[in-house]
Formats: sequence, structure tokens, C-alpha cells
Amino acid sequence: MAKQFLNITAETNFYLYGVSSHLKDYRFVWMLNKALKTDFVKVDFFENIESRQSFSTYHYQIDFSNIYVISNKSQGGFLLKKAKQIDYWIKMDYNTDEKIKSDWILQLKNIDDVLATVEITDYKQKEHFIF
Repeated sequence: MAKQFLNITAETNFYLYGVSSHLKDYRFVWMLNKALKTDFVKVDFFENIESRQSFSTYHYQIDFSNIYVISNKSQGGFLLKKAKQIDYWIKMDYNTDEKIKSDWILQLKNIDDVLATVEITDYKQKEHFIF
């Protein structure tokens, strides 16, 4: 009997940004709330099933869009080991208003303690944030 394979690809229909900053997670989110006039709140930790590590996670909802800030570092290591230069991940739903998204990224880059911000389009990196 011939083997049949099921090829499944998860949809990564969200925006993902990597942020480099030396601030602790609570301080980074405080600066983010202040600069963007938002109200990110801490939610349950993001769990990496493979490494059994927990990563700080913050959530904000605007209209019908969910936005998350997820730390790339925990006491046990990195969420994505190939992206050690990234300190925080910002995940935005695709239905986030384009003007809001571009304004946020511009204001995020203007925060003094943010060293760099980059949009992630690589499927392999984005698939870690499907939840």
C-alpha cells in the first residue's frame, strides 16, 4: 500500500515585528503605552512547547484587532534562538488599520530606548507565533 502524506501549512495572516531594546519587559511596555497612548496589560505567559519555557506576554485590543508584545527571552533561553538580537516581538492581526499600524511603527522607532525595529515576513519565524 502506498503511503499518503498530508501537507498542512498554517496561515500566517498577521504582521510580526522584531524590536531590539535593552529595557526589561515591564519597562518596555510602559514606554510603549506612554508613546502610543495604549493600555497593554500582562496576560498568561506564552509557552514554548518544545523547550517548555514561558515568555512574558502583553495584550492590547483596538477595535477588533488583537496586538501582542511577546518577550524573546526567558530565564531558560530564547523563544527563537536564530533571532537572539530581537528582544521583543510585536504581533498584529491583519485586520489592524493600515494607518494605525504605520503610525505605531513610526512612533515605536522614535522611542529613545528602542534600538531597532524590523518587520518579519519569513514564514518559518512567523509560524512560531500562531495561537
